[in-house]
Amino acid sequence: PPPLYCKQDIFIFYIQWLIFLLIGNTMKNTMLRKGLTIF
Repeated sequence: PPPLYCKQDIFIFYIQWLIFLLIGNTMKNTMLRKGLTIF
């Protein structure tokens, strides 16, 4: 089962990366909106 374990690891890493990207995008959008409201 080494390949399965490796696959699972890559899958978990991929999901974490997607979540990280989503959070980064939302934070950027909120920051941009706040900046626009300030100006």
